[in-house]
Amino acid sequence: MGFQRLVIPTRFINQLYSDYVDRQKRFTVESFVEAAAGEALCLSLAVTGPMIEDPGFRQKLLNWITSYPSVDHVYLMYQHERDTKQIADADFLRAAHDFFVEIRSTGLGLTVGYTNTECLLYSVIDDIELTIGAFENTRVFSIDKFVVSEEERRGPKARIYLPGLMNWVQFEDARRIKAEAPKVWAAVHTPTAHSEQALEQAIDPTFNQPPLYKHYFLVMQAEFSALEPLDRPARIARLKLRVAAARKAYEAIEGAGVLLERHGRGTHLAAWSNYLSGLSG
Repeated sequence: MGFQRLVIPTRFINQLYSDYVDRQKRFTVESFVEAAAGEALCLSLAVTGPMIEDPGFRQKLLNWITSYPSVDHVYLMYQHERDTKQIADADFLRAAHDFFVEIRSTGLGLTVGYTNTECLLYSVIDDIELTIGAFENTRVFSIDKFVVSEEERRGPKARIYLPGLMNWVQFEDARRIKAEAPKVWAAVHTPTAHSEQALEQAIDPTFNQPPLYKHYFLVMQAEFSALEPLDRPARIARLKLRVAAARKAYEAIEGAGVLLERHGRGTHLAAWSNYLSGLSG
């Protein structure tokens, strides 16, 4: 069924706002619901980490969303403040998992947008849709992209997604792994025509060149293709093995004396293992 989308503005998503629902009802939602005259609607919901982590606030959101019979789908975006590119907070991952399950239990469809590699963890939830982006600002939701700034910003360094590490690693660091720990490289890198093209270049690619993103999409498609036919217990078991293998690979990289830039390290994997260990089949 086709649907129209209601968009929640981003200026209210920096923290836990007690009047969040009232603001949205008044400024952006009810007039659209009225104008839609019963057509099926998708509610785009931008929330913060604290909103997700507060069970009472989650219930308030669910009560509000389900009060509109015409809303049959939620497109959810979350801003989780952190100083690492990957989510390394098991408590937040559990709260997000619970919130997604709560939304699905109402009968609403759910799409979770702007996800980074943690989307693999959310795949344990049945009947959930996940979107992954190419550039970093489409893999992590933040209001920064909506703020006008005259400050000059340097482009980030190019990164390559290594599925065996479940992480993006700076391209120059990936070259060092390949050269100094070739056995580990063979275990963590899934070659594609695009990654091989980038690796064969004499000069490292820049962040805005397409090959590394095309590589990412192909690798992630393979990840989800492997998970799709499995039932929930098998998906959980597979992801536990993947995380454990990634942690061992990072140990091997460290043992080989290859020092990685901090966002390319495996500091998120302990939290991911913790999250997966708390899931029931």
